[in-house]
Amino acid sequence: MAAAARYVSDSDFKGKVKVTGLGTPNQMRAYVEDGTVDAFALWNPEDLGYLAAFAAKALVDGDITGKEGEQVHRRQAR
Repeated sequence: MAAAARYVSDSDFKGKVKVTGLGTPNQMRAYVEDGTVDAFALWNPEDLGYLAAFAAKALVDGDITGKEGEQVHRRQAR
């Protein structure tokens, strides 16, 4: 993500294209401050692993379909 943000920040696409994804605050600070990135998620392997396992189980159980825009509510994740 930092490499993509660096490219956009230094290109004619700055202000036209927003970059988002996974990164650390130190990697992304300059790009948030200069407006290239509005938001990003922290790279946390434990949380991402939990999310992947939860999503896989929910798909197998038929609780979610993976349809674009579908939401999972907190009570489902417990």
